[in-house]
Amino acid sequence: MAIKLSDSARALLARPLYAVLATTDGDGAPATSVVWYGLDGDDIVVSSQEGRLKVRNAQRRPAVSLCVYDPEDPQRYVEVRGTALVSEDEGRALAVRLAERYAGPGAGEDFLKQPPEDVRVVLRITPERVTGNAR
Repeated sequence: MAIKLSDSARALLARPLYAVLATTDGDGAPATSVVWYGLDGDDIVVSSQEGRLKVRNAQRRPAVSLCVYDPEDPQRYVEVRGTALVSEDEGRALAVRLAERYAGPGAGEDFLKQPPEDVRVVLRITPERVTGNAR
């Protein structure tokens, strides 16, 4: 069941911090990736390239976890557990948005120059449980 993010969780997640995305691979072992992310309402969105391990894992087993901590106070963190839905990043809009969020204006241009066979996807994580002391 989807839940809403608290104001304190939203405040931490609104910052351009790196996150660790945890998925489960084909043999049941955990797999983690450091990712850029953004918010879309209460959903967390991550951009990736089609075929990457995190994408294949999320397609096979959509239960994922994403953890973000405050580098100024590492004990302040939020972990979002939820279900990931993978879809195409139309026009690479999310990839561009996240590049500019993390690296500044114009940083997304590189994604627009990639060949069409380099398909970008969105992992949309709908929160089902939020833990941590910034929850």
